[in-house]
Amino acid sequence: MVKNMMDRALRSALNAAQRGLPMRSLYGHILTIFLSKHNKETHDTLLTLIQKSDDETIKNYPDSAFVVDFAPAL
Repeated sequence: MVKNMMDRALRSALNAAQRGLPMRSLYGHILTIFLSKHNKETHDTLLTLIQKSDDETIKNYPDSAFVVDFAPAL
């Protein structure tokens, strides 16, 4: 039953991310970053932060998921 709840929560979070809607996952949090510059250095720095966060999440919480969504400028 817990696995089904987690599967549904993950599917729901992924669907929301694909639609660009902020939504809490079963155990998670949302971080929104607004960029003031859109250049290669900012892009590379952001990807490095995401990669390090993902590595730490997987190492410390092996049963968790890390979802990243990029939205175009509004």
